[in-house]
Amino acid sequence: MYQFDWQVFEDEEYSHDSEISFVKLNERNYITASGTAKDKTSDKEFLALADALSTIAAKISEGPDGGVNIPGFRTYRPYPLQAMWSGGNLEERTNFQLWIKQPNMVPEEFFHAAIEQLDLDAKLLARIKYVRMAEGTEIQSYTDGNIADTIYKLESEVYARELTQLSQTEHREVYVDGYGKGQPALVRIPIKVVEGKIDRNRLSTN
Repeated sequence: MYQFDWQVFEDEEYSHDSEISFVKLNERNYITASGTAKDKTSDKEFLALADALSTIAAKISEGPDGGVNIPGFRTYRPYPLQAMWSGGNLEERTNFQLWIKQPNMVPEEFFHAAIEQLDLDAKLLARIKYVRMAEGTEIQSYTDGNIADTIYKLESEVYARELTQLSQTEHREVYVDGYGKGQPALVRIPIKVVEGKIDRNRLSTN
């Protein structure tokens, strides 16, 4: 059993609910890589980078047992892969930025410590970075079906609430049940916060 499990403690942020909700993403750690995937989540480039990031994240999560000696380590479930897709309308969104969140107890030095113990392709490793950033507020809905329909649903909700969509050419997919062709996803689009237009009981801040 994990001492910290995002499926339990962050189930609102990583929702399996098709009902509209909101997340405020404060500053946090990520390992990240970018690329282009004509075939989206079944594309070889997407899968190669996704697998590399997941391998690094898994090694970090082993902590001292895996030779990554993080002070004050608590066992935790590795966070899910997510991708920001961009490039135009939905069919044109073939540019991706992959992210896997890391706990606050994992500063950059332990990202490098994990990599040193892994035999990963050097060209892939050169594209993988560690960053710390805040992403702001997003509106979200889980789908096990059509991404396009879910994006339309989110954009319609933004319009109905008189919110501002920060980009018309990108969206985020969080692969809370694993990644690959046809996998369900938690879909998000970034918005500008407007007081009184967001249900506070449907807002998760982390």
